[in-house]
Amino acid sequence: MSPDVDGDGVLVFGGGGSQLALRGETWRMNSTTPASIAPYGSACRGSSGAPELRAIDGFRPWLGQWFGVRVASVPQRSSAVLLLGLSRDAWGAVPLPLALDLVGAPGCSLLCSLDTALAMQGGGGDATWEIAICDCANGIGRHFYVQAAVIDPGWNALGVVFSNGLDGVLGRL
Repeated sequence: MSPDVDGDGVLVFGGGGSQLALRGETWRMNSTTPASIAPYGSACRGSSGAPELRAIDGFRPWLGQWFGVRVASVPQRSSAVLLLGLSRDAWGAVPLPLALDLVGAPGCSLLCSLDTALAMQGGGGDATWEIAICDCANGIGRHFYVQAAVIDPGWNALGVVFSNGLDGVLGRL
């Protein structure tokens, strides 16, 4: 049994000696609520290029499963912080996206509300963040938004550049 190629269901292949086992048959079970992850917004350029945030290959935000993201173009001897939010439209009374020129990051924008900030692992090329998502019924269909803040000392006055954002929807298989 494994996730299917498009990640919206599960493939089951059976073959065995038991009368209860499937014999050489393949079955596809569709999810009841599809999980999705889609990029939005744009990154600003840093010393290693524009940091690109994406889901780790094969990962979608399914309840009860692992989910992970990776940001590329992290400078050597540097790190990144994952910004996790529940909105991409406003952070309190502040409308999003928010241009960060006035705080020393010209061309950069905050794309999601800053509800939580989490350290990403790695650096020197890329950084990752992974989590086991609870199997909680109240999460089905909920949106979440993430963006990476990449530490880039000396590149701009703030010393930070920002990735594109990801819009995620929690799904259930």
